[in-house]
Amino acid sequence: MSDSSAFSIFYTNSGDLRNKLPELITVSNAYKNCKIICVTETKFHSEILDAEINIPNFTVYRSDRANGMLGGGSCIYVSNAIRASRIENFSANDSIAVLIDMEPSPILLVCVYRTQALTWEENQELVTQINSLEVPPGGEMVVIGDFNMPDVEWNTGVVKCPVSTVDKRFVIQQQMLDMFYSKNLNWIFDDDTVTRRRLVDGVLQESLLDQVIYWLLILILLETHV
Repeated sequence: MSDSSAFSIFYTNSGDLRNKLPELITVSNAYKNCKIICVTETKFHSEILDAEINIPNFTVYRSDRANGMLGGGSCIYVSNAIRASRIENFSANDSIAVLIDMEPSPILLVCVYRTQALTWEENQELVTQINSLEVPPGGEMVVIGDFNMPDVEWNTGVVKCPVSTVDKRFVIQQQMLDMFYSKNLNWIFDDDTVTRRRLVDGVLQESLLDQVIYWLLILILLETHV
C-alpha cells in the first residue's frame, strides 16, 4: 500500500458537536491524511444549517434525530477530494450510511448512534437496515459508532446474560451480534480497551460502548478519538 492511497477515519462521540466544532476543525487541519470524520451524538436539528457546522474542504452528511426531537444524531464529514454519496434508503434513527467511491475498493461506511432510548421496533429497524446494506463489488464495509452494547464480551463475541433470556435489553444486543456474524464482519476492539471515559455525578465511568466493525479493512489507517 503506497502512502498516497492511505487515509484515516477519525471517530468521536461529541455529546453536542456545536460546542466542539472548533476542536474538530483543528483535528482536520492537524492530520492531513484524515479524510473522513464520523461523529455521533451531534445533537443537530433541522434548524441548524450545514453552513453553520461546516468544516472547510469537507462535505457533511447528517442524520438528525427524527420528529424535531432534541439530542442524538450522527454525521459523516468527507473530504472534497473524495467522491461520496449518501445511501438514501438507509434511514435508521440517528444513524447514516455513505458510499465512499474509491478505486480500486469502494467503502460502504455506516456511522451508528444506538441510544438506549430506542424503542424495540426502532432497534429492529436498525438491525434490519444494516443487514440489508450491500457492499459494492470489490468493496469493503465499515460500521463505526456508539452501539451502547455494554453486556457484550467482545473478546468472546457473546452477550453476558442468562441462558434463554427474554429480556429485550439482552436480546437486541444478541441480534446485533448475530447480524455482524451473518455479514462476516469483525470488530477492532476485543480486549480490555477502554474507548470512553466520562464523569457522571463526579464518578468516572469507563466503558467499551464505541466500536469499529469491519469487513476487508485494507486501505484505511484508523485513528479513534475518545
